[in-house]
Amino acid sequence: MSSIQLTPVEPRSPGITEIPAVLLPHLKQRYAQRAARLRQLAEGHAMADYLSFAANVAAAQQRVLDEQPLPAACINDLAGRLGRAQPPLAYHDYPRDPYWQALLEQLIDLLTAEATPAVRTALETLRTQTPGQREQQASALLAGDYAAVDSGQAVFLWAALSLYFTQLAAHLPASAKALPGEARQHCPVCASAPVASVIMTGAQAGLRYLQCGLCE
Repeated sequence: MSSIQLTPVEPRSPGITEIPAVLLPHLKQRYAQRAARLRQLAEGHAMADYLSFAANVAAAQQRVLDEQPLPAACINDLAGRLGRAQPPLAYHDYPRDPYWQALLEQLIDLLTAEATPAVRTALETLRTQTPGQREQQASALLAGDYAAVDSGQAVFLWAALSLYFTQLAAHLPASAKALPGEARQHCPVCASAPVASVIMTGAQAGLRYLQCGLCE
């Protein structure tokens, strides 16, 4: 008897019909889902306190996003940033709107109540800083000069900056195509470095994308 058995033909899977070069972020419940996942991971974990803290930050980001979304004026300026030689939201020259500091201030308000003494000190220090001081620290972080910013304060500055740039990216009226070349080590949207890779599910199952830490 043959060791090869014939069976009826099965319908083929349609497979992946399109591979987008860039996936812009979707805002719907973005941070709420992240907070829920972090809380799930925290259960019984050796780093439960840290994961719970990160979940609280993500939950606060979701609330700020819901209550204080990106202003129309910021959205209207995005089209003019397209078609240039560099990424439209390139962190090193994008003119940050004061709105990002309003996000920071609301995050501070939401997180202070349940903060530990050390975290509360960092939050209160940020609260008392001038807008100019905050901008200076934000520029240092984005430029990779991490030693110039207190690590306790940097967490919340990053949370506000990411919330700001992620909204900008989500509202870009753009699509993308991959061109020949090897200059793909930085985010094509904000020019920051990748911090993780994500394997997709659903209709794009199996595709792997790099994800940056700023506009995500």
